Amino acid sequence: AKGNGLSGNINRITQTKVLNPRLLMMLLVLILCGGLGAFLYMRQESPNTQSVDRQAKLEHFNKNRQKIIDEINTQLNLNNYGNAQKIAREYLYINDPDINSMYVKARREFLMIELSKLRSDWDSYDLPDSLPNDTTKLKLYIDIKQHYREKRRIYDELAKIDPDNKDFNEKHKYFSDKYDEIDKKFEELNKKRAAEQKRQERIDNQFSRVDGSHINLEKYIKSEMKYPDSYTHIKSAYEDRGNYLIVATTYQGKDIYDQVVIKTVKARVSMDGKVLGILSEY
Repeated sequence: AKGNGLSGNINRITQTKVLNPRLLMMLLVLILCGGLGAFLYMRQESPNTQSVDRQAKLEHFNKNRQKIIDEINTQLNLNNYGNAQKIAREYLYINDPDINSMYVKARREFLMIELSKLRSDWDSYDLPDSLPNDTTKLKLYIDIKQHYREKRRIYDELAKIDPDNKDFNEKHKYFSDKYDEIDKKFEELNKKRAAEQKRQERIDNQFSRVDGSHINLEKYIKSEMKYPDSYTHIKSAYEDRGNYLIVATTYQGKDIYDQVVIKTVKARVSMDGKVLGILSEY
């Protein structure tokens, strides 16, 4: 039996020898997504939409050319360079000499204003030999790097707008070289900082998070005590000697005479926390 209504229409369409994929898709969208889905599907722009819009805009420009030029000039005279370039940009594809010239002027002035907002005292700034752990200072160095990148971008565009301008070309080269230098150094410092943090973690992991005692040195001290249960950690400190640490642990405990004493043991310790030898005990 044939279906009724919309389902019947689909049955009749799918029973034909040659299917229309686009029509079938529209019907499926209508069923699955409802009226809104079908509306959105049918609203998709066709490949010719852009060319039609441009043609309409071209006709509008030809009819209102002087009015459009006057409006751009008005914005330029008011120093509204953002508005002027926005209006002119819409018609750049027409390649009208006056529109192109006004756009270049507006864009140049707009970029010069952007430049004036950037700090000039950072133009010759160099990064230090190491990056700080302090978040505020680290952000400062990141901002300086961004400063060079932004000036490179602006002078790159200015040099393209006015290729005969010696100052634009020289500053574009300067800020390009400076940014590459800063970027390379920043990457190297980041790697160095990461290695230092990893190394510090190796050191920190040797010590108890509870009382700050050196875990392996404490084990060694207890192994040498007659009454290890009497051991009480007082303090521990270390000196970083590059390839190894000097760790000093002060503790309280009973000696072989059953007397409570306070002693300090100084030991040489590897970067992995292994006790390499006792240097002194007093």
